[in-house]
Amino acid sequence: AAPTVTVLRVEGMMCGNCTAKVEKALSAVDGVHTVSVDLDSKLAKVSGTASAAALLEAVTAAGKEAHLVLPAAPTVTVLRVEGMMCGNCTAKVEKALSAVDGVHTVSVDLDSKLAKVSGTASAAALLEAVTAAGKEAHLVLPAAPTVTV
Repeated sequence: AAPTVTVLRVEGMMCGNCTAKVEKALSAVDGVHTVSVDLDSKLAKVSGTASAAALLEAVTAAGKEAHLVLPAAPTVTVLRVEGMMCGNCTAKVEKALSAVDGVHTVSVDLDSKLAKVSGTASAAALLEAVTAAGKEAHLVLPAAPTVTV
């Protein structure tokens, strides 16, 4: 498996000894490459091939409670892209969106002017990528609960 970064929110850490205990527990998990535990933010960043479940279990065994922050569950984001006139335009937008960190799949439709993106990338990063490609985009989904698409 390719190395990934997993971020956990760790509850109950009060001091440097707590962070050291959590760091030691996470470092002992098979597949962990690096561990960084921050007391102020209560976050533990772990890189490697270890599963999130194994990391959560290690923190629990160390006497603390942890919740998965990243990798976030993939979401679908829909953007309305203005200014696309042809297949070259859609290809340019698709390429720009595909290059954003956390993007899994991209589908750009010229007729509807919609770009559907699945993954963990933020909407802001996706909008920025479209702007950098010379087009204007607006967020359609995830939308406010009162808006229907």
